[in-house]
Amino acid sequence: MSAGAQKHQPLAAGQRSLPRAWLAATLLIGAGTLAYANSFSGVFVFDDRLEIVKNPALEQLWPPGRAMLGGKTMPARPLPYYTFALNYALHSTSLWGYHAVNLAIHLAAGLVLFGLIRRTLAMPRVPPRYQTAADGLALAAALLWLVHPLQTESVTYIYQRMESLMGLFYLLTLYCFVRGAASPRPRLWLEAAVLCCAAGMGSKEVMVTAPLLVLWYDRVFVAADWRELFRRRWPFYAALAATWIIVVAVMRCQADLYRETDAASMPCTAWRYALNQPIVIWHYLRLAFFPRGLCLHYHWPGAATFAEMVVPGLALLALLAATAWCMVRQPALGFLAGSFFLVLSVTSSVVPVFDMIFEHRMYLSLAAVATLVVLGAFDVLSFLLPLPPGSWRRLCLHAAPAAVAAVALAATTYQRNFAYASLVDMWQDVAAKCPQNEIAEKCLGIGFVEQHRYGESIAAFRRALALAEALPVAPAPAWLAEVHTNLGASLLNTGSPAEAMRAYEAAVRIDPTYAGAYLNMGTLFGKLRQPARARQCFEKAIELKPEYAPSYYNLGLVLEQSDAEAACRCYETALSLDPDYAPAHNLLGMSLLRRGDRGQAIAHFQQALRIDPNLEPARRNLALACQSPPTDGGASRSH
Repeated sequence: MSAGAQKHQPLAAGQRSLPRAWLAATLLIGAGTLAYANSFSGVFVFDDRLEIVKNPALEQLWPPGRAMLGGKTMPARPLPYYTFALNYALHSTSLWGYHAVNLAIHLAAGLVLFGLIRRTLAMPRVPPRYQTAADGLALAAALLWLVHPLQTESVTYIYQRMESLMGLFYLLTLYCFVRGAASPRPRLWLEAAVLCCAAGMGSKEVMVTAPLLVLWYDRVFVAADWRELFRRRWPFYAALAATWIIVVAVMRCQADLYRETDAASMPCTAWRYALNQPIVIWHYLRLAFFPRGLCLHYHWPGAATFAEMVVPGLALLALLAATAWCMVRQPALGFLAGSFFLVLSVTSSVVPVFDMIFEHRMYLSLAAVATLVVLGAFDVLSFLLPLPPGSWRRLCLHAAPAAVAAVALAATTYQRNFAYASLVDMWQDVAAKCPQNEIAEKCLGIGFVEQHRYGESIAAFRRALALAEALPVAPAPAWLAEVHTNLGASLLNTGSPAEAMRAYEAAVRIDPTYAGAYLNMGTLFGKLRQPARARQCFEKAIELKPEYAPSYYNLGLVLEQSDAEAACRCYETALSLDPDYAPAHNLLGMSLLRRGDRGQAIAHFQQALRIDPNLEPARRNLALACQSPPTDGGASRSH
């Protein structure tokens, strides 16, 4: 038999099991949907709120560049950001659509993983015992990966769509290569692999390892040697390598944001970051086997002394040495273990990125762990229970542990999704697991404000400030000023204007460029009937942040009595910046009504109520406008 015939025969056998593959796909979709059925009640949390909800760049689809590179505080990944813009265009900030897309991406990734493992286990270089059980083993591994609670951060946390989307394209790149390598007409499959790789490069930087992993896969499972590999497929690998240009181009387009992000958020030096990564990787592995204590934001401080890093570091070096041994003696096993480290290498090596640890970074690497566990369990059960291949008893005995594990993991995932039900639920969970986390306390305070629980928000903001003061390196001035400003707003809502003013003054002292403090201070001066000082504050806020609509709206309120024309212009400016600003529509309508432009006034009242049906002042003003007699000026005036 020729080498080509040997190469295609196992996959032809795999094709004869298509009905089982379709049944497995149905099971995967059903299990994943059930595990994440309650994720649709999840709210916008953490980066969702700034990068999606309050991101004006997502409000237009064309030209696409604005949405694709529209990160507000962090560098944008073009393709995920454009999917956020599509979501926004279809249903604004209604949550169900965002969650539906996230779940669809995850389910698709699970199906591709199943197909990839199934076809890989059917290859000639894989031991025959795995080839005969390829469908069942692939189903077990993909199922455990799909319903594992460690994946919730990449699925239920909307902003981390970029991780799951990158993971989908990463798997598709490898899957299309496998199909192309086994096809008598490989060109279309290999071209599809390059396109998927390019899409992944536009999704997240971790994708830079994909061409290397495909090359490694080719050498381990397909090509006879390196010479054959490059002789037959060098144009393909040149095209894969060319997709790196996308990452470079995106980073150059957003060079300022990358520099600002590095300066503001790097937790430590590259050396200290690398020394702490063994502890992080062992934590990831612990969560893979015992997923308890999942946390959205660890605020990981890292090991305090070198001695604390020694044992995890030596243990990781031993694991890497075992992987290197397998790469030489057991290449297939070595590839599986090595892929775990290769995918993690971008975020868990010497280059410090954001916090030291985030659970979503395990999205793809967990596939290697799940596959190793399934293959290991299969070998142990085959040794302990030597039953004839294909017998129902063998099938049941092998399937039972996977089924039990999948049910337990899915139930844990379902329970974990409840933490995303509200800001308060999420940040209470984080604060309980990481008590020294000032970011958790700040976000918890914001959650309490949104639920009008101002007493609890005051306590949370004060805890955040106390924790920040105890840090060896103080947070950024803007962060501290924001917490003081939020504290002042909560104090004002509890009837403590003097304390609120002290909080605003502290914010301005800490960061004189923080516009939010001036805006809130101006609002307080307005309540104290000091219009001149209120106007000064609002004008200062506009000077510092001219794109912020509420500053113009509040300045318009101050100008109502002294300069009605200027107030009207303020409302118009606010609406040009934020067309969905319902209170500005209402007050602009009142200004127009006083000037006799009843038609335009009614239009603005109606728009205010379309945006916010509970805005009672707009409802009353609309009724008043409808009862007012028409004027000659109203027919011709346009705003």
